[in-house]
Amino acid sequence: YRKRFERLSAMAKAGPTWLATHRPIWGLTAADEGADRDVVVVERTLQQAGAASLPVDAVLGGHLHRLQTVPSVGGRPVSLVSGGGGTALSTPMPDALLLEHPQALGELGVDRDGFRNVDGHGYYLATLGEGGWRVAAKDLDGKELFWVTLPGPSVPEVDPPEGPTARPGPPGSDRR
Repeated sequence: YRKRFERLSAMAKAGPTWLATHRPIWGLTAADEGADRDVVVVERTLQQAGAASLPVDAVLGGHLHRLQTVPSVGGRPVSLVSGGGGTALSTPMPDALLLEHPQALGELGVDRDGFRNVDGHGYYLATLGEGGWRVAAKDLDGKELFWVTLPGPSVPEVDPPEGPTARPGPPGSDRR
């Protein structure tokens, strides 16, 4: 993975950059039945390969069947896990389980106040504002559960094109 991270680093542009992956690089999940731990840190291999040094502001991942936000620590980017659509498919990880196993949060370098976990259906809604992107976790009724702010671009003003903006028609049509 180190070579991939080197290529990603070379591709990152100046300014706010987000990395989208299927599997989150940082997050917690409930262990499968029979494991020696109840809560495990995900993707240790990617973390050990230097993911924290990627020049990105946020890592967006899925795969885990919950919503999580892992705050930026020591230069590591914020991690947003957006997998709250299939929670019935995974082992539940209620907050009580996290309270029973604080060492898992410690392994991520975060405390309970900075880590957010929703063990249910939901989604993220990102809105660009003056101070950057406000990314809010919401339940299926649209109720805001928590939010994080990420750096955003300065949005340039764009003048509309002059004259008609006709689009070409489908192949074989007279519209050009």
